[in-house]
Amino acid sequence: MTDTQPSLTSEEASEEELSELGDEVNEETPQEPVVEEKPFSIFEILDAPRILPEPIDLTLDHVKQIQNELGIITLCWPDIKNPAFENRVEFPESYVKNSNKEKLLLLYAENFRRQFDKLHPFRKPLLLACRNEVGIMKMVCTTLRPTTLPYPEIENWQDCASFVGDYLNYEPLKAPTLLQSYQCNWKLSYYSPLITYN
Repeated sequence: MTDTQPSLTSEEASEEELSELGDEVNEETPQEPVVEEKPFSIFEILDAPRILPEPIDLTLDHVKQIQNELGIITLCWPDIKNPAFENRVEFPESYVKNSNKEKLLLLYAENFRRQFDKLHPFRKPLLLACRNEVGIMKMVCTTLRPTTLPYPEIENWQDCASFVGDYLNYEPLKAPTLLQSYQCNWKLSYYSPLITYN
């Protein structure tokens, strides 16, 4: 029996050598462990170490200057394209823009602040608005929405007065200039408002 091995061309030989080398390299280099992606946690962001500025010595004049600067309401409306705060880059539109109502409210607040400073120069400056996370001037009261009471009977002052007159009884004190010798126990029932005394 004769063994006949097929002769390899130079291209086939180089491919075999490369595959053998590749196997050797794969055997020598350890595989990198697969890192699983951690679920998002806001606590990791909040607990991350922050780089704080160097502390400065505060004097009373410096504190007063900071108070005055904090109270000033800037009346420019910058266009913020890519807001970023700590590790957040996505914000609602109300964070990066002021509506026309908010701009008008900030104008009124700055006008009031100037008048207050002029009339009361020795009083503590007012802080009516401050910058939010992305640097836009915002007022806390702009986030409040007007609500109505679930009782339409007491929406205006006349109806409130008639409610008080109809359901509350006035009992004058025996000695109006002395402190009471007993405590009143007010109990209002949901269906029929009653006042009882103990």
